[in-house]
Amino acid sequence: MGACRIGDFAIVKQNLETYLALQNPKGSIPKRIAHPLYWMRYIGIPLSHDPALQRPTFRNSYLVAQSIAQDPILIIAFWDYIQQSGDEQFARDHIDQLHRVMEFLSRQVDEKELLKEAMGGGWAESVLKRGAISFTNMCYLKALWTMEEMSRQFGEEEKAESYRQRAERVRASIQKWLWSDDDGGYFSDWYGTHRHHHFATDGNLLAVWWDIATPQQAEKIQEKITALALEDEVPIRLAYDQYDFWRICIYNRVGGMKDYHVGFSWTWLGCVDAIAKQKCGEPALAANILERIADVIVRDGTVHEIYNKGKAVRTPLYKSENPWAWGAGIFLLACAELGYNLEEVK
Repeated sequence: MGACRIGDFAIVKQNLETYLALQNPKGSIPKRIAHPLYWMRYIGIPLSHDPALQRPTFRNSYLVAQSIAQDPILIIAFWDYIQQSGDEQFARDHIDQLHRVMEFLSRQVDEKELLKEAMGGGWAESVLKRGAISFTNMCYLKALWTMEEMSRQFGEEEKAESYRQRAERVRASIQKWLWSDDDGGYFSDWYGTHRHHHFATDGNLLAVWWDIATPQQAEKIQEKITALALEDEVPIRLAYDQYDFWRICIYNRVGGMKDYHVGFSWTWLGCVDAIAKQKCGEPALAANILERIADVIVRDGTVHEIYNKGKAVRTPLYKSENPWAWGAGIFLLACAELGYNLEEVK
């Protein structure tokens, strides 16, 4: 999405084509396409980028559970590319594949019509969650709205209406099952057999950005983030609460990375925080968050994956990946959302 803001449409289209070409018979697209030993990069061992050596995977990184968070994200990124580039023929060529993605997702919902993931589900997979995860379901609702809009634009009114109705039910379920009025109010990290009262910034910030949260809820979420000082150092830490010992994947504990998806800071989330503050009518606070992230990028000469205590994470068994395209892309998107001129970047 960030690449689209600087007119780099060719690389975005190529990536979308690559992932869609590997859609599996169920309708899902790969979580990643990488070298089978991709994890060796994290300990500083270089790997070949030869395309012939890259393989798709549909599972999460730690267990054998199916990963589904990438599916709604592809829908969102696809439509953003179409809107920014005007390449409507590309949408016409692939819209049936996108319908198949949504059909696949419709088979992954629980009785509450929320996406249900197996142990280790969600993008933050080193925390062993199972059930309806806030982050994934915010992406799912956004994907439903996206497919409604896309279907209407291309004259598929029946499908558009179906997506609209599904979106209404999913939004109602998100509000009923994931929103908690405890501790000031926020969307809980996930709902398994019960609501887990952990506060994570990912699902909450997406809810504010995409208007899933009401204005009152958005205000409460921002107040909670401030109260917990999650924006200190490099914005923003992923989570506040400490999870039960057994919920942190053993590989992360052994590698000194128990805070990978807990207390470490992710700049892509900090950029979403800036967008959320802009949405809440706080442009000065939004600019401050983005400028602090920019200072870190300039200081390091790159965008790192994760930070701790103001510095890129490095342990004897792990080195924060860089350059980190996810963080760089959302930074550019946030700059555009806040009205910065990106012409010199193009």
